[in-house]
Amino acid sequence: MGYYGRFSRSALFSLVDYVNQKLKAWIMRKYKRFRLHKTGASLFLRKLARNPEHLSQANIEFEYRQVLHR
Repeated sequence: MGYYGRFSRSALFSLVDYVNQKLKAWIMRKYKRFRLHKTGASLFLRKLARNPEHLSQANIEFEYRQVLHR
């Protein structure tokens, strides 16, 4: 990404769009509430991108629950 960002920003935008589309599709498959709502999935992805601490905290809580229930 460093190479594309430095020398060809337009190529980087298409790469980022592709990754976002794949993440949005994954969110729509993973969470029932977003199954038929592309806009909601996009907003959820945007929220995660803007607040990565929330994502890491959720991951820590998930792993903690996994350890407790073994």
